Amino acid sequence: LTPDVPVEVQSFYQDVVINGSVAKQWLQSPKAKLVKPWRFFEVGEYYKIPISEDGMYKISGRFLKNNGIDISQIDPQTLKIYNNGGYALPQELNAPRPDSLIENAILVFGMEDGRFDADDYLLFYGRSVNNWKYNLKSREFEHYINPYTTTNIYWLVFNDGRPGKRMSKVAVSSITGTPVERFRDHIFREDELYNFNHSGLIWLGSQFAFSSNHEDQEKTFPLPLVDGIQNTSVKVRLRFYGFTSGIHEFRIFLGDRTLPRVSFGGNGFYETTKYTTLLSQSDDYDLTIKYLSTQQNSIAYLDWLEVHYWRSFKLHRDALWFFAPNENDIFHYKISGVSNENFLLFDVTDFANVKLKTGAIFQNNQVSFSDTAWASQPRAYALLTPAAYKVPSVIYKYEIPDLDLRDIANSADFIIITHRDFYNAAMALKNLRETHDRLETMVVDVTDVYDQFSGGLLDPTAIRDFLKYTFFNWRRRPYYVLLFGDGSYDYKNILGYMDENWIPPYETNTISKYSSLTTDDWFACVNGDDLLMEFAIGRIPVRTTVEAENVVKKIVSYATGKQYGPWRNTFTIVADDEITPKSSNETIHTRDAENIAERHVPKIFDLQKVYLMEYPVVYEPAGRRKPRANEDLLKYINQGTLVLNFLGHGNEYLWTHERVLLDTRDFPRIHNQGRLAFWIAATCSFARWDLPNEQSFAEKLLVAENRGAIALCAAARDVSAFGNSKLNRIFLDSLFPLPHQVRRLGDAMRRTKVYTGNTINDRKFLILGDPTLRLAVPQLEARVDSILPDSLKALSKITVKGTILENAEPMSDFNGSIWLQCFDSKKFASHTTPSGSVVNYILPGNPIFRGEGKVTDGQFNINFIVPKDITYGGQLGRVSLYFWNDEIDGSGSKDSLIVDGSSNLVDTQGPTIEVGFDGYQFADGDLLEENPLLIVNISDDKSGINITGEIGHKITLTIDDDLSHKIDLTPYFRYHVNSYLKGKIEYTLTNLLPGEHTGVLKAWDNSNNSATVSFNFRIASSDALTLERVMNYPNPFSNRTSFTFEINQPAEVEVKVYTLSGRLIRRLDSITAEVGFNAIDWDGLDQDGDVIANGVYLYKIFAKSAKFRCEKIGKMIKMK
Repeated sequence: LTPDVPVEVQSFYQDVVINGSVAKQWLQSPKAKLVKPWRFFEVGEYYKIPISEDGMYKISGRFLKNNGIDISQIDPQTLKIYNNGGYALPQELNAPRPDSLIENAILVFGMEDGRFDADDYLLFYGRSVNNWKYNLKSREFEHYINPYTTTNIYWLVFNDGRPGKRMSKVAVSSITGTPVERFRDHIFREDELYNFNHSGLIWLGSQFAFSSNHEDQEKTFPLPLVDGIQNTSVKVRLRFYGFTSGIHEFRIFLGDRTLPRVSFGGNGFYETTKYTTLLSQSDDYDLTIKYLSTQQNSIAYLDWLEVHYWRSFKLHRDALWFFAPNENDIFHYKISGVSNENFLLFDVTDFANVKLKTGAIFQNNQVSFSDTAWASQPRAYALLTPAAYKVPSVIYKYEIPDLDLRDIANSADFIIITHRDFYNAAMALKNLRETHDRLETMVVDVTDVYDQFSGGLLDPTAIRDFLKYTFFNWRRRPYYVLLFGDGSYDYKNILGYMDENWIPPYETNTISKYSSLTTDDWFACVNGDDLLMEFAIGRIPVRTTVEAENVVKKIVSYATGKQYGPWRNTFTIVADDEITPKSSNETIHTRDAENIAERHVPKIFDLQKVYLMEYPVVYEPAGRRKPRANEDLLKYINQGTLVLNFLGHGNEYLWTHERVLLDTRDFPRIHNQGRLAFWIAATCSFARWDLPNEQSFAEKLLVAENRGAIALCAAARDVSAFGNSKLNRIFLDSLFPLPHQVRRLGDAMRRTKVYTGNTINDRKFLILGDPTLRLAVPQLEARVDSILPDSLKALSKITVKGTILENAEPMSDFNGSIWLQCFDSKKFASHTTPSGSVVNYILPGNPIFRGEGKVTDGQFNINFIVPKDITYGGQLGRVSLYFWNDEIDGSGSKDSLIVDGSSNLVDTQGPTIEVGFDGYQFADGDLLEENPLLIVNISDDKSGINITGEIGHKITLTIDDDLSHKIDLTPYFRYHVNSYLKGKIEYTLTNLLPGEHTGVLKAWDNSNNSATVSFNFRIASSDALTLERVMNYPNPFSNRTSFTFEINQPAEVEVKVYTLSGRLIRRLDSITAEVGFNAIDWDGLDQDGDVIANGVYLYKIFAKSAKFRCEKIGKMIKMK
């Protein structure tokens, strides 16, 4: 640690280190590190050449010219090729790896004149990313494949002022060695077809399955055993995977030869080696595998196969690639089939130091030579004629980046690793964090990470190597990392769903469903062989620039906007019930939720609980459902809550078996603009972000425009309830260290995983969002100085007085608004499961009052009346306060209030109710647009309005006499500012068909007197444009009249007046008519401004919308 690290980082180490308070005194500036300078990208011209096959590649001047390169400017002395072998980087932190791009030796022809002309060319050895390695222990070659890419990247560099590395010319041995008549060649096949967990690095090949018609029980694989020698031994290595239990048995055929049977039992991998001989000299063989299992539903897979066979020394398609014997000796080789003496012989044992072997003898279409061989590493040779040279299919220019990631002078607090597609959005986030949080932020293009740490190959280890480099070498090491881009476990796009792996995941190399996972923690563990993260890390898995902009706009608005409201002081917790397909006694979710709610959620927050045990079951054709729980959950989401915390069963698309939250049904119904929650989902796979063909519910919530979630803490794989609950508890304790304090999300998660030990269950959880984000916790405190009377008596007038505090001191210069909520005493509840288990929990008290007042000079004074519907004898009432002005907000509360007794207020009259609709001067029967906003004003001059929500005393709306679907409007009632007698409801009516409707609204006052009001309205159709109730008033008229009409869509409307003979005498200026009633006035004058004569006239009203037109004709009389 250094003295200039952010305070929250110092706090992290102080808390998690045993002697943290003492160690804090030991902070010192870092010492200069001995780091090898990395000077690859400095000057010169750079080009990338992707290849996918082994071969000797030719790049001519003509090829470069045809690709737009000015070859007249090339200094051939500086021509270079760089490549690191095509290997995936080692995942072990301390394993050796290249610290720069490796220059490969090349052969250049025609450079003697100092120019690189069209016919000049260079040769380099290009390697596939899938190849062979020699196992010194088994003394055999074993194949490998790169798990991340199918393409190797070679770098062509010139004009950088340095001479290039050239192949050394080494003469073959002058001693005639032991004759070699044949060599061991090998081919492999590893098809990547199936990843049945949709996770991890392991892909399997062909599937074998039992079937009554024998489909999928036999597969044939063509094998080009070129120039194989008849009657010589063949070794076949195979690896299978048993997907089901039981015995898996195979019969294998190579050509006409039958190999010994393969048999193994159970679920797992099985590797075997079988031997046979070649019966013929054919180059083309078929290897056939028959699945002999007779167990129904039995399934197995072929993972890979290798064939090692003896081959003669003969050119095939003008080339021969071969290995020397693995012995310490000098051997003599004779290679036939060489068409002319224009051949080259290369030693390609070391890909970076290929040598040109000279002195081989050409005679009678044969090349012969002798050379030394070694047992420790068999030499690899390539003999080719020019016809065998390969030419790259593409070459593209590489622009040297402005940012050298290996510059030890770099410094940052926060690194955003992104893809160029999302660069602008990432820069907007950088600007926010630097201006708003004073975090030095650096945006890094992931392509630059690959280029500077993995030779240009896609490799997630390059990202971790880069972060490790920053940790140990940068002048100021970063502490926060954001991976800004989506990724997929299908690195090579095998399934064809996603062309781009923007920021790839880390996937484990296992096949077990539980242990196969993705975890971004792996990128952040760069110091030591442990699971302690050196960085606080998060991911924003966006796929498009629009999604990237959506997320950043939400973050900027959340951090800088004034989206104040009591939602910022609300915590909602949701718990699954006890019923599952396998059990009726799974009480753990409710018990865990209750423990979290009562012991780990800060008391400053108002708690909302959605415990599914509390809700009635409705049996539908698709299964058990709890629609009222779904309604309450969506209501709380849309009204706004700072945190939404769920514990229970779930997956990528839903919560609970009852589908209390369902992606396809509920995502379109989430409308919490300006009130974005932080979601904690202690459930399975809700944030499974690495699927290539779809987005999880969590991803949709994060990237949705101005709604959904501001961030999430959730799992990307299946997890366990016990581990989830533990992580949930510790995360909340870490997130909210003290009242009115909140840590950054990344700091809280990093701290959590220190205390949990970062188990395999924990590693599946991640922050889906910006790790530097702080939740919008109210910062200041409201102190309740007095509540008079000091107990909540029914029908009594309560006065709450208090003071605004900052750092425990009165804030006398604070002026603003305050929102007060009073709650009845908490209720002790219990639920008995079908198995007889009893679960006890506490439910929040019913609301007694919620209204807005004013704060003046740091003081507030608010009145309200307690309803009759209270819990008499309760001792856990609560007053909650939330206050704000243009600059800041705060909260406070007073708990353990006595709820008992009654006042002598006498009130026998029900409340007054006025119904209207937003944007309308509503009259009964009016035409309204789709989804109109209902506005209801309710007042009671004596006792105020009952908002407890008690059964029988709710504010309800019944549409079209549908008593089974009454709408509870109680939660939407708000008292007017500084009033405890009058208030308003705003509620959007949805899903109403066009046509006539009736509404009946009923409300109660605190004395339990009710009032009812009925009203009629019509919903406009969007299928066509219609004009209704067209008339003019007055009619007859003497001087002026108004043309009135109702219209069902917004439209441009004009009126024309005609004589009875059809002559146009006046065209009135058009208006933009709104849905419903409209009027256009006419002064009775014609187009020339003259008063029209008495008589009968016609008028026509024309309406035009974006899609439709309509008109109506009327008749009127002018009479003085």
